[in-house]
Amino acid sequence: MAEALSAGRRTVHRIYVSAGRTTNRIEPILSLAGSRGIPVATAAPERLLTMAGNEGHQGICAAVSLYPEADLGQILNQTQNHTQDQTRKAGEEKGHFLLVLDGIEDPQNLGALLRTALCAGVDGAIIPRDRAASPVPSVSKASAGAMEHLLVATVTNIARTLEELKAEGIWIAGLAREGEA
Repeated sequence: MAEALSAGRRTVHRIYVSAGRTTNRIEPILSLAGSRGIPVATAAPERLLTMAGNEGHQGICAAVSLYPEADLGQILNQTQNHTQDQTRKAGEEKGHFLLVLDGIEDPQNLGALLRTALCAGVDGAIIPRDRAASPVPSVSKASAGAMEHLLVATVTNIARTLEELKAEGIWIAGLAREGEA
């Protein structure tokens, strides 16, 4: 939740805290929410369980807007702007660094990959719309909030998207679980 607040990409409508559950971990979140005028309410543990859908809520939940999915153009434009900034600083051209995932169905795995991607400096992630995990709250939690900072585009056809990236002059490297060494 702290990452959703600090990233500022979603609207946080209200934060709910379990009655009598103010910890050192929750206090900074409540302080940040207060500085941004976000209402905070106490809720019974049962209500938090219902809101979170599982017992892993750690005594705090939030009502937020949907995750702001990007489109491929936004990722490439953001990457281009980032590239121009980096070029001015370093005196060299920086290429696109994108993560394209196909067939990742487990939200925990998607979250771990997005967390690793953000740490590695990936500019954006591209995932398929069908037969794959989507950017939902469990993915954000598994990503340790990294999903809140990373542009993620959902596309209809990964193969067509890779062709579009190649047409933009972006180099493509791939890995397959069933590939040979």
